[in-house]
Amino acid sequence: MQNPSHGGPNGRGEGGFLNKEQPPRNNRLVHTGLGLDVFLMPSLTGSLLVAYADLDSPLDMESYKQIQVGIALIWGPVEFYGQVQLQDGESPPDYESYTRQVVQCGLSWFF
Repeated sequence: MQNPSHGGPNGRGEGGFLNKEQPPRNNRLVHTGLGLDVFLMPSLTGSLLVAYADLDSPLDMESYKQIQVGIALIWGPVEFYGQVQLQDGESPPDYESYTRQVVQCGLSWFF
């Protein structure tokens, strides 16, 4: 006997896993970035990264805008870095909107 919740082979029959009432998804993601490396001295390099992303989704709660800025100094086997990321998720119901801020910094030692 076939399980009615699965609705046929591979779950594609009547009442299956695929929801026929949802419209097809049409997400649009725009992502652009700019990186710049500056050779300050033979053993010292500076890097700068700026990026922007915008996801436009038919489901408003999945749409977001994001800005990212990062810097790094590389001195021989040592790298000092920092990065800031700001993300805004806008949804018509105010309780589903959010703002996320991420700050990262650190020291890497290459060996």
